[in-house]
Order: sequence, then C-alpha cells, then structure tokens
Amino acid sequence: MGLVNVFVYTLLTPLLVLTSAVIPPYQLGITWSVVGGLFFIGIMDNVISDLLWAKAVILTSPTVATVALSMTVPLAVGGDFFLGREVGWGRGLGAAGVTIGFFMVNLE
Repeated sequence: MGLVNVFVYTLLTPLLVLTSAVIPPYQLGITWSVVGGLFFIGIMDNVISDLLWAKAVILTSPTVATVALSMTVPLAVGGDFFLGREVGWGRGLGAAGVTIGFFMVNLE
C-alpha cells in the first residue's frame, strides 16, 4: 500500500506543480482548506479502508474478505429502496444473489 503512494506522490506531484505554474492557483480554487479536505478524504477513503480489509483478511480469509466487498451492491440497493427510489426486479434479484453467495462462502 505504501509503494503505491510513493509512486503517486513522485509521479503526480511534478504534474501538479507544472499545472499550477501554467494555471494560477486562484483560478483553480485551491486553498489550504481544500488541500486539507483532500488529505482527510484520502486518508479516510483509501488508507482506513485498506487497513480494515487487511484486518478482515487476518480475521477470516482472503476469499471471505474479498467477497464481503461485493456486499456494497445489496447495501446500495437497500439504500435506494429506503430512499424511495425505484428498484427494478433485476437489481433486487442481483442483490439477492450477491447476498446468498456471500452467506454460502461463509459456510464452513
């Protein structure tokens, strides 16, 4: 995980600096609060999710942890249903299939 970040910072930081040299920063709307927000979102979205996935692999198995990531599909369908959005029968059937598959993988 750290090696990916090293490549991103070493390869994309010069691009950001060059872009800032061509386009003035005030036109981009980049302020210190925006940079702080991006940093916070990056930590919350990438680092913590990867650490939780790695912990799930240690506690269960790589297969169960990876299949559990697909549970976002039924959760999104359930969220759409509770928010009153139209959920077609195909999406409901797919969400049910993912949920059944998840429980079948967890059977020992």
